[in-house]
Amino acid sequence: MKKPGCLRVISLSRLVRQKNIIKAIEIVAGLSGNIIFDIYGLLEDPVYVEECERLIRTLPANVKVSIKGPLTHENAMDQLGSYDVFLLPTNSENFGHAIYEAMSVGLPVVISDRTPWRGLQASKAGYDLDPDDTSAFQVALDRYARMSAAEFESHRRNARDYAEEWLKSSGALELNRKLFALAESNGSE
Repeated sequence: MKKPGCLRVISLSRLVRQKNIIKAIEIVAGLSGNIIFDIYGLLEDPVYVEECERLIRTLPANVKVSIKGPLTHENAMDQLGSYDVFLLPTNSENFGHAIYEAMSVGLPVVISDRTPWRGLQASKAGYDLDPDDTSAFQVALDRYARMSAAEFESHRRNARDYAEEWLKSSGALELNRKLFALAESNGSE
């Protein structure tokens, strides 16, 4: 259960410059309260990972950041559900599977406006913000940190509803059903 003044943040992406993880670390560095930020994903760029680790060593005592490494898909869904907020100030994203997965388990997202996931604030499912605006990210995360458990639970439901509505409206659900029906008919012949 979410406690006011505390925030457990997760990022799930490849650790490469495009994903802007250094920016994410800078964002959480300026937050108040007790902050835990865990970064999961493939450590593809060792130089970039070392830059992230150097920055982590300079953080204030109230902010704990850990680079956890990769997760299997099965473990990713469980891990996502155990946090309060998903953070990804990416420089660009064609789709953002981890963003969708986070919302589908009821995790509000605070992400870049350079993804297809837009209108999050109006839906109270999260925030889509300019990745160059560190203070806007901090305001959004501070708001989540201060939220009561009851208010936060409504945002979790909104994130889940946003993901479900996207699934229905995108046609992805119907396409998935057709693909499974085709696979079943091909397998039974």
